[in-house]
Amino acid sequence: FATVQTTDIYLVLTDSSGLRRVTRRDAVAGSPTWSADGKRVVYHEAEISTLGPERGPSQIVSIDLATNERQILTDGGGEKWSPRWISGDRVAYVSRGPDGGVEFVGGTKGTRGDMRSPASSPDGHRMVFHREVDSRWPPLRPGPSREPSFRLVRTGIFPSYSPTGDRLVVNDERLGRLRNSILVMNADGSQRSVLFGDAERSALAPVWSPHGDRIASGVGRFFQGLQGPSTADIAVMGVDGKDVRILTDGSANYGFPSWSPDGRQLVFRLAGKERNGLVIVDVATGALKTLTAGVAHDNFPSWSPKGD
Repeated sequence: FATVQTTDIYLVLTDSSGLRRVTRRDAVAGSPTWSADGKRVVYHEAEISTLGPERGPSQIVSIDLATNERQILTDGGGEKWSPRWISGDRVAYVSRGPDGGVEFVGGTKGTRGDMRSPASSPDGHRMVFHREVDSRWPPLRPGPSREPSFRLVRTGIFPSYSPTGDRLVVNDERLGRLRNSILVMNADGSQRSVLFGDAERSALAPVWSPHGDRIASGVGRFFQGLQGPSTADIAVMGVDGKDVRILTDGSANYGFPSWSPDGRQLVFRLAGKERNGLVIVDVATGALKTLTAGVAHDNFPSWSPKGD
């Protein structure tokens, strides 16, 4: 469900007039910043990738705004982001990877480490940035919320709280396309343990039942565009990870279940070479009912609170 996208650099006057496209490169261009004299812009440019530009090599490019003349300032592989004019023609940027950090056009290396969204002081002598300081994964920590009615929590991917809110299940990897197990923990992140794991199959997008007595999940291989033809099923298990029941027949890529409010049914997606859509299963009997069908990939269904 990733769509190939391109981005370009534009200029616009502060009164919203004079919109002008500066780059025309069937690529991903971003993080532009002005030279001190306002005659040039430096930015990063990456080849198109369905997984996002961070998955491929990128370069730092300068463009003359009067002539649109491009000058590629770097070469080689690796990720290069967030260029900044330091002084005169000196440009700094950030690289990613095991030895990533601040780089200067021309090959000079600066401070090493993970540095994201950097901004330089006007004299170019100092830099402010943000980085991860907690290496635990998945994280579980509160985030600031401007709306008192909502508590924001940063977690790993596909979290689902128990109906009482005292525990949650979440996948253990950083990406859905990796082989994931299901972790269970207290709402504060303590007492983590593996609820369900499989040596070959991924258990993706677990969801706690409305009555708190079961957990549903997709189990199998996902992201067929990356891993080749793959099948996955919908599984239901106890909150202790035992009594696992497979509800589907393994004939397609089933995943991303959502419980009905009464806990009797699940809706989930079906993806395959010849059929796609949403399916409802009766958890007790295993009876299936097609909800939608067609060429499009219907995905991530969510059952409404009223059940209708």
